[in-house]
Amino acid sequence: AFLGILLACQFAPAFIVSPSILKERMVRDSKSRISWDTKVSPIMMVFVAFVTPLVAGLDARFGLSGQIQLNIIVLAMILYVIGNAIEIWAMANNPFFDVVVHIHREGHYVVKEGPYQFVRHPGYLGMIISFLVVPLVLGTLWALIPAVISAIILVIRTILEDGTLQKELTGYKEYSQEVHYRLFPGIW
Repeated sequence: AFLGILLACQFAPAFIVSPSILKERMVRDSKSRISWDTKVSPIMMVFVAFVTPLVAGLDARFGLSGQIQLNIIVLAMILYVIGNAIEIWAMANNPFFDVVVHIHREGHYVVKEGPYQFVRHPGYLGMIISFLVVPLVLGTLWALIPAVISAIILVIRTILEDGTLQKELTGYKEYSQEVHYRLFPGIW
C-alpha cells in the first residue's frame, strides 16, 4: 500500500504542475547554486534516502520496535499524503521551486499565492511531515532517529535559504514582514 502511495506522490507533480514550470526546473545553471546548499542537501539526502530506510530495514529484520498498531500506520499514511500534497501545492504555485537553492538572475520574483500566503517555505513543511511519518508507515520506531535528523537538517536549510532570499531576492524582505512564519503557521 505504501509503495503505491509513494509512487503516486512522486508522479503526481507531472500531472498537476504546469509543463512550462517542469521544463524550467530541468534547466539549471550550476553556477547559480548557493554554495552552502552543496554541503547541506547531500547530508540530508543521505539520511532520507539511505540511513532512514537502512535503520527501518534492520529494525524490521531484528524486530526491535515490536508491532506498530495498524491505526497508527494508517494515520501515518494519511499524514504522508498530506505532507506530499502540501509540497505539490507549493510546486504548482511556485515556478522557482527546485531541489537546489538558487536565485534566477532574470525574472525571479516572490511567490505569494497558494500555500505561500500562510508560510514562506510550504514545500519544506510538507517534506518534514513526510520525513517524520515514513518510519511509522514502515512500522519502525528506530528509524524515527534518522528521520528526525533529516527534519532538523531541513529546518537548518530553511533558515539558510530564508537568509539567502532576504539578501538576494528583491521583495522578499517585505514578503517576510507580511508572512511571518517560515514553516509552521502560528509557531515559526
